[in-house]
Amino acid sequence: MDASNNTSPHATPHGASPYGASPPNPSPFELPPVRAPRTDAEVRAFLANLPRYRLWLHDDPRHAVADIARALADAVAMVEGEEAMRLCLLARKHGRAAI
Repeated sequence: MDASNNTSPHATPHGASPYGASPPNPSPFELPPVRAPRTDAEVRAFLANLPRYRLWLHDDPRHAVADIARALADAVAMVEGEEAMRLCLLARKHGRAAI
């Protein structure tokens, strides 16, 4: 069989993919398109559609309240030192506290 006259049904032209056209490779120097900033109304509409969740802190009798308060303040951006301690004491007293 002559190599230049390959009549195999699986033959493809030199450089062509047997799986169809491949997408063009994006240039590493191209930047993604810039989107206009969202308006306040768009942000409010987006936030209104988010599901409502509640974060619960449950009592953990194995760990010291101060350790839990420190971990809570580190993990939750809106909770700071005294508020974290108050939440931990509420959880200790009532079994859980909503954050």
